[in-house]
Amino acid sequence: MDENQKSELVKLLKESVIFDASMSSYSTFRAGGKAEALCFVSDLPTLMQLISFLESEAIARMTVGKGSNLLVTDKGIKGAVIFLKGKLAEVNEESTNEVTVGGGLSVVRLLKYCIQHELAGMEFMSGIPGTLGGAVVMNAGAYGEEIGDRLLRLGVVTFDGKTEEIDRSRISFEYRKTSIPERSIVYSVTLGLKRGERESIRERIESNLKKRKESQPLDMPSCGSVFKNPPGNFAGRLIEESGLKGKRIGGAMISPKHANFIVNADNAKASDIIELIDYTRQKVREDSGLDLETEIRVVGQ
Repeated sequence: MDENQKSELVKLLKESVIFDASMSSYSTFRAGGKAEALCFVSDLPTLMQLISFLESEAIARMTVGKGSNLLVTDKGIKGAVIFLKGKLAEVNEESTNEVTVGGGLSVVRLLKYCIQHELAGMEFMSGIPGTLGGAVVMNAGAYGEEIGDRLLRLGVVTFDGKTEEIDRSRISFEYRKTSIPERSIVYSVTLGLKRGERESIRERIESNLKKRKESQPLDMPSCGSVFKNPPGNFAGRLIEESGLKGKRIGGAMISPKHANFIVNADNAKASDIIELIDYTRQKVREDSGLDLETEIRVVGQ
């Protein structure tokens, strides 16, 4: 990114762009190098203009929510990292059984809204970090339910800066995967929910969160589950059976509490985490013959 391109970003975003910022502050792993530009976007017209500009200048880009499924390499990221804020991170509209929210809205804020407005159906998401846009793209879920089960439609900004509404019927959902085009940015999510009793909704949310706290190392920096569960099996079980609980490389450690979590135990570098991921895959492959597939995204140079 040259100085002219940086100047254009400042004209477009004003004080809402930061150059050469460490991504460790924007990842729940608390690790990773710098990004060339962090772009905080608060409304749809600005988002469309930004995408059009980046596309015309052939500047690489990616969208980040809470950084809860992301590992940035130590060398950092070339190009623009986009965060949805303001109107793009709010509850925008609610009808009898539907709620439309910005793609940048956090799961935590949505669940608080659901309690307040007596909307049931999202309790299974309790304890899942991140934003609604990221949750939809990854088809996040727990306890046998997935967010794709609740999705009605999406609003996306396409690779060239145009908007498109996508009905659920046009999207294929798989385990932690959807057919939403990778270069699209989810700016709006409409969910189909149902009316419920406020205290019952609150109790289910709190119960699910308690289960997570009991079984997962939520008190340490991590990126959630590192590996996808193989068909008919559990990644955590396979890693534990390979005797890897507590295994450390540098400042990265496989959690003694849950083997499918790698935690930043002591100022881990991204390279420590990547090396531990590779070591774990190799050991499990040797012991079980199964090749674990990562659930997190590793990005950067």
